[in-house]
Amino acid sequence: MKNKLTIKPAYNEGVAVENGFVLNYVVDDNRGDSVSFIPLMKGVIDNLGQTPKNTNSDSAYGNE
Repeated sequence: MKNKLTIKPAYNEGVAVENGFVLNYVVDDNRGDSVSFIPLMKGVIDNLGQTPKNTNSDSAYGNE
């Protein structure tokens, strides 16, 4: 969402799904994936009442 002259506004969304059920979602005005992963997973833990055994995501969530 940027070029050499401008940076355009954008939204980032994340959805946690297990067996076809949506466990949590996050919509953020920050373009970076890495800042939305923690709130997404905190919501999953709150909704499930436990920490998931496994999670999968793309590599952008691993950025600092």
